[in-house]
Amino acid sequence: MRKLLVLIFMLAVVVFVGTSCKKSKENKLTGAWTYVATSNVSNPGNNQVWTFDGTNKLKVEVKYTDTTHVYDGTYEVSSKFLKGYYIDIKGIYLYWNGLYKIEELKSNVLIMNRIEKNAESNNPEVEGGAFLWKEFTK
Repeated sequence: MRKLLVLIFMLAVVVFVGTSCKKSKENKLTGAWTYVATSNVSNPGNNQVWTFDGTNKLKVEVKYTDTTHVYDGTYEVSSKFLKGYYIDIKGIYLYWNGLYKIEELKSNVLIMNRIEKNAESNNPEVEGGAFLWKEFTK
């Protein structure tokens, strides 16, 4: 009986810690992030602000010289045991949809790597593979 209680307690601790860590990641993610271009830096489409609102809504503003394009979509944060945290982005611009692994997330730095395209980004208009590296600052 005592072993069963210890086992239940340990399981409850693991579930609580896992849930708390995911919530901490979601809290750090919430807010406006400025995209940092790592290639083709002179492209005017690189002036982007991604806003994760904390309720799974994502807004991306792309600012050009004379206009701003706004894209709205959704995101979901998930974790895979011992593999890290992921963001699944849907309904945004075709080229940005997909499953991203969070490589780094601090209070002022977000680095994510798209590892899978989803059905929207597998559109024939979207060329290339799944890999898409995104770096942001707050």
